[in-house]
Amino acid sequence: MKRIISLIILAAAALGLSSCTPEKSKIVGTWEATNLQLTIAGTTMDTDLSKTDMSMIFAFYEDGKGSLSTRQASVSNTEYFEYSYVETRLSITMEGETDSITAIITGDQMVMDFSPFLEDQEITKATLILKKVQ
Repeated sequence: MKRIISLIILAAAALGLSSCTPEKSKIVGTWEATNLQLTIAGTTMDTDLSKTDMSMIFAFYEDGKGSLSTRQASVSNTEYFEYSYVETRLSITMEGETDSITAIITGDQMVMDFSPFLEDQEITKATLILKKVQ
């Protein structure tokens, strides 16, 4: 009987561990920016990026590398970076410079908060909302 109980406990523990998703694996994939929210002088503006001539696509790979592809009108650009993602902290190193932001992932949506980097005192909050596309 003890052996059966031990096996059940081991099976339950293995099942519990396999259902845990490591934080880094949550971010792995391709994410497209869908909305940009800015709070300017107390008023929040929500821009649906699909209705503009601008696009931003982040790709995060399992090896800790990634890319950011942007397009505005007919001008496209791709930048490459290294990253780490722990809990809600996303650190990106690009061209030798590392910046960290809060990035909260819920299902197939990620919300990036760029507010700490704002230099314009009129803009008090800047949030980018992304949808996982792959």
